[in-house]
Amino acid sequence: YMDIGNTTSLAWYNFYGTLLPTLNVFLMWGFCPDGVTKTEIFSPTWWFGMIDFIVFNGAFLVLNVPVGVRMFALSWQAYFSMAFLDPNNTTKFSTGLDDVILEGAAVGPLVGTIFGCVLSILVVCSSPWGYALTGLGSAQEQAINIAWSEGMLWTQMIRFYKGNESTVEIDRLKGEAKILEAKVMKLNGMMSATWW
Repeated sequence: YMDIGNTTSLAWYNFYGTLLPTLNVFLMWGFCPDGVTKTEIFSPTWWFGMIDFIVFNGAFLVLNVPVGVRMFALSWQAYFSMAFLDPNNTTKFSTGLDDVILEGAAVGPLVGTIFGCVLSILVVCSSPWGYALTGLGSAQEQAINIAWSEGMLWTQMIRFYKGNESTVEIDRLKGEAKILEAKVMKLNGMMSATWW
């Protein structure tokens, strides 16, 4: 992922997938500031945490959420929920938006994610030659390559079928057509990231 579009897309998925569980954990610790540490397993607080975990994860598994967002959201939520449901938990979490702890277990990863996302985009955007690698530029180059390859393939196929003797060249042409099909699929992926 060397172009701005793919890097921005992945950075957004990472940020969004970290932000949602962070907000959810603010909600959990806001309603129950001590988690399960001052209660016991199967208490109302424990059931609140368990239902929140099941609903949050179920929503991400059922809804059509991009895989990158889903991956980060589910992994962070699993950690946050395990800390909330652990009676021996000593991890410090913010108890809401009015009590944000920057060194806390939820805000720290979010700040690190924001820093990493911004840094990754800045690295890809800057170029000493003044040219930034964009998804559109890569897609245009790939489309030109495909058009040229397809033209050459048609020329070779016409030459083969114009001939009067049977050869194994058709197998080579089929292989080139498969390679061309893979290039078209790659172009489809490039085009999906051009709007970033």
